[in-house]
Amino acid sequence: MNQKAKENAEQYLRENRSKKNDGRLFGYHLTAVLAYARKLEKLIENKLSKDDLQKIWEHSEIDDNFSS
Repeated sequence: MNQKAKENAEQYLRENRSKKNDGRLFGYHLTAVLAYARKLEKLIENKLSKDDLQKIWEHSEIDDNFSS
């Protein structure tokens, strides 16, 4: 995964973490984002089609993770 993207995500979470929140929720969301980014990275490497991207998105749990 792109190191800069990972650093940006970690910085965002550090800056926006609530004092009341112990960070577990943010860690969960970061994990979901990083997992999806890895899937996108594979798509780019393998030059997969838009249909393949749509299939991955439909089967991804990232929507459920961010709805809470």
